[in-house]
Amino acid sequence: MGVFISWSGNNTRSHQVAEVLRRWLGQVIQGCDPWTSSQDIDAGQQWATELFTQLDNHKVGIICVTKANKDEPWLNFEAGALAKQLKGDKPDESRVCPLLIDMTASDVTGPLKLLQMVPLDKDGMRKVLQMVNKYSMQKPLTDEVLNRAFEKWWPDLKSDLDAINVPEEQPKKSSRPVEEMLEEILTIVRSVDREIYRTPPPLGREVRSPVSEFKKLYSEVRRIDQNLANVLVEADVDYEDNTLKLALRESVPAAYLAKIAEAANRVGIKLEVHQPPSRTY
Repeated sequence: MGVFISWSGNNTRSHQVAEVLRRWLGQVIQGCDPWTSSQDIDAGQQWATELFTQLDNHKVGIICVTKANKDEPWLNFEAGALAKQLKGDKPDESRVCPLLIDMTASDVTGPLKLLQMVPLDKDGMRKVLQMVNKYSMQKPLTDEVLNRAFEKWWPDLKSDLDAINVPEEQPKKSSRPVEEMLEEILTIVRSVDREIYRTPPPLGREVRSPVSEFKKLYSEVRRIDQNLANVLVEADVDYEDNTLKLALRESVPAAYLAKIAEAANRVGIKLEVHQPPSRTY
């Protein structure tokens, strides 16, 4: 399939840019099949199940990032899911692109900073179009045809972007604890796990997912140490060869690592933990 366009916040600049891109990409590269949740999930559909099905099925991801939504957990969760699913064949090859709207790369923090960001301008959109053409099409357009199409349609995109009129948005300072927001996301994803794995696995075989494994570990760690659970919230999570892999954002004492390992052992999780080297001054 084609292009997953991620946004956050109804009737925000992020949302409106996503809708403009959805229409524009379909005109410039016919058959690239751009998808946004606001337009492509029918009323009455189980939106969470459909959303995660689409995350798994698309080949290219565009994330509409603004100063107001750059730290929102849901946007970062979609970004992480896309980055995991859409790994390129080469280390420097990316199929996921945060599109920076009225901001620069220096404004970005958190997981999004690890991806190859581009600004929402002519040069940035040319790079986005090249990525879409290369990875979402069975028969990509030639460079000459693609450049000609871009130059033809760019003025239309610029005009539509300039016409977007939303009140100035301020970054949200949520009063909800990070743990509560994470719990909400994981609850939604857990329901999707149940939907995806509704068909029983073969006898004697347990079906596991990154979400279910992380949920078990997080719940067990939080039970014994809330501060340590907060460290897990900030970790980058991967899952490979039936192993939950955590890349911590900050160095923690060996005693804390031992607690995490003990918690994983108690709930039957195979775990690898990586952390940055300790700072020296």
